[in-house]
Amino acid sequence: MKLSLIIIFSYLCGAIPFGFIITKVFTGLDVRNYGSKNPGATNVFRVAGPLAGIITLLLDSAKGFIPVFIAN
Repeated sequence: MKLSLIIIFSYLCGAIPFGFIITKVFTGLDVRNYGSKNPGATNVFRVAGPLAGIITLLLDSAKGFIPVFIAN
């Protein structure tokens, strides 16, 4: 049961498109229509600015770290 919950939680964390959300909040644009069309931190940096790019990088890193931390 615990393993199933960890798997579901990990999947849901990974499914959050922080690049899209942060760019939408900062500029109102859809980052997937500009630059490389990738919602990653580098494209967010280009489209929405350095602060949005850094926030996206930190949140994307956290969504990889937190499920592993909780699983341990």
